[in-house]
Amino acid sequence: MNLLFRTGLALGLWTLALSAWAQGEERFSTWTFGAQKTQRGGPCDVYMFKSNDHAEKVVDNILRSAGMGFGKRNFQVVECPRTDNCYATIINGVRYIVYDNSFLKLVEDRTHTDWAAISIMAHEIGHHILGHTSDGMGSRPDKELQADYFSGFVVHNLGGSLEEAQIAIRVLQGEEGDASHPPRRDRLATIEKGWREADSFYPRLVKNSSSPTPPPAPEIVKNEPKPEPPKTETRTGCIDGNCDDGEGVYINRKTLERYEGEWQESRPHGFGIQFYANGKKKYEGEFANGKFDGNGTLWLSNGNIYTGDFKTGTVHGKGVLLYANGDRYMGEFRNGQRHGQGKYVYAGGRQEVVYYVNDARRKAE
Repeated sequence: MNLLFRTGLALGLWTLALSAWAQGEERFSTWTFGAQKTQRGGPCDVYMFKSNDHAEKVVDNILRSAGMGFGKRNFQVVECPRTDNCYATIINGVRYIVYDNSFLKLVEDRTHTDWAAISIMAHEIGHHILGHTSDGMGSRPDKELQADYFSGFVVHNLGGSLEEAQIAIRVLQGEEGDASHPPRRDRLATIEKGWREADSFYPRLVKNSSSPTPPPAPEIVKNEPKPEPPKTETRTGCIDGNCDDGEGVYINRKTLERYEGEWQESRPHGFGIQFYANGKKKYEGEFANGKFDGNGTLWLSNGNIYTGDFKTGTVHGKGVLLYANGDRYMGEFRNGQRHGQGKYVYAGGRQEVVYYVNDARRKAE
């Protein structure tokens, strides 16, 4: 099942949809790594963008799985860049699901599955369907558990396992609860209840499992030497397509790194994906004249992941750096270094505003 949000990077420019953000709106289930809290303000105080087609399909599938795909939605779905969030809200009487595509990509990278992002979106849709956004009271533990139940029910019907339904809460939320959100153990139990309730209504002929049992290895005749694998040489250069002006696949002769994507004047130009020699993804996004340029995601060899702006092959502009230990820096970069104001979010949930000059931390000006 391919419901990934990460394809939004390849879909091009977003279309301006709204020009003002209403005052005093209530938000539900603001997601952060390790902790959850209600936030106000941010880039979408000024504007929001239409959702991409892929996210729209995910929402349609969620509604159909809950038996609600027959009529017009009672909410709109909008992309709101750099909010590091996904939440349900009402603005001027209109219901919205607001999400940051880069945030959902980070969720997928952190959990190693797209089911985490799908379950989060299902949870937020549940708030609207269950009427939680109508009373003006904001998030409460009982509302969050009801939305968790809905999410577990939906993930089952979309084909996800119980483990996949729970992975977002299991990995991203801390153990303790607060005034608006219940503790992790209660949320996991409620998601399981929703998943099993769906399973009782719609049992599967073959149970889905995120860890299938491998088939037994074939028997080997004793004392019979194993044949040596044939020696093969890796093809290099342009191995498929048009690597001059078009779309093609190219393997670097020295590094054996592979590029798949668009070309112009014999250089990567447009959208493309670059892979390390071991086959793991290195970069996905926009290129110009053979270099990372525009918006993209870079997977560093040390385990860190950067998503944001690039200029002539270097991190430059605004972006999010997810460290291998779970910490994040969200803010400004210049020539590959943190430079300017940003926000540092620790894996445990603590946040602080920070200011950097050439990657050295300074007091805010």
